[in-house]
Amino acid sequence: MNTNDNLTYGFLDESPNLQDKAAFFSVVIILSTNPDEKSYRSIFKRIRKNVLKKKAKEVPELKFTNSTQQVRLKVLKAISKRSIRISAYILDKAGRRIPDTPENYGIVAGFAISEALKKHPAIVLTFDKKYTKPKDQEEVEKTTLKVVAKVSKKGVLQFKEHGDSKTNSILQMADYVAGAVSYKYNLNDESYWELIKDLIEQESKESWVDIKAIYKQ
Repeated sequence: MNTNDNLTYGFLDESPNLQDKAAFFSVVIILSTNPDEKSYRSIFKRIRKNVLKKKAKEVPELKFTNSTQQVRLKVLKAISKRSIRISAYILDKAGRRIPDTPENYGIVAGFAISEALKKHPAIVLTFDKKYTKPKDQEEVEKTTLKVVAKVSKKGVLQFKEHGDSKTNSILQMADYVAGAVSYKYNLNDESYWELIKDLIEQESKESWVDIKAIYKQ
């Protein structure tokens, strides 16, 4: 990837797990021209200092699933004020139980990234570290690139790392955004999504049956 390209940095997370019983699987990518996640840490530092009760402060990582409604609302409101964009991709599982394998995850991630590439033609991507084994991470990247090559005509994708949301605040933000999107589709509750909807530049939904067929072509 040429250093002169107009790079966008993407941070990808999902909700819930692919093999969960939920009808929809949401993948979100936070897109920023500023890859320095340190500048976003204040969101979670302030929440820990000003909102969490003493016992809750001991939680090693704030995540959407383990947060109270108050914390979720405050985090999402803080995210809404940041200079970022959001690409949301919703997979309709069509009633299937989809094994949470690196290949299946890579298929969905590839389609999600391809949508983001329509507006951001050069993306340097950080995955949330869903899989810890290097061979699984390699399989995710290999499958993702295969999908992008099939469906994205001009976009250029480069992988940076599989990061840890415990130490990467933008991935932590992506976790909350993914939770908000999942609530909208799986629980018909838009209260969290409403807070960040103005940052969402695209929100697409496709069926697992359809994308699996494209991948197998």
